[in-house]
Amino acid sequence: MDAGRSRIKSRSKSKSKAGAGARARKAMMSGKKTFFNIRPDLLISLFLVIAILAAYWQVREHEFVAFDDDVYIIRNPHVRGGLTSENIAWAFTAAYANNWHPLTWLSHMLDVQVYGMNPGQHLMTNVLFHIANTLLLFFIRGR
Repeated sequence: MDAGRSRIKSRSKSKSKAGAGARARKAMMSGKKTFFNIRPDLLISLFLVIAILAAYWQVREHEFVAFDDDVYIIRNPHVRGGLTSENIAWAFTAAYANNWHPLTWLSHMLDVQVYGMNPGQHLMTNVLFHIANTLLLFFIRGR
């Protein structure tokens, strides 16, 4: 009889430990304000954005690299032409440079349309994608 009671007690202890983590996450995401009346999840998000910008801010001064930028951007007349109806159709139908990846082509075309051939600004678009993915992962993991 004592063995059965100890099993029940150990189960309730393990449930309370698991529940404590869930309660902490729920409290963090519930809107409780702490530091300067800012929710903890927003503080963490701000820290993540600042950390990413600190690590990657230097790319503003970088040039295109000879790895694949010459094929994808510099010598590609469709990408250099920006977003036009012909270039968008090309992005979905061509297998240029042995790849079919229309979203990559459209992203490069948009970069050229917005920034011209400024490589640092093209790279800052990638930093913005990195920030968005980091925050998305943070908020998905928090739920």
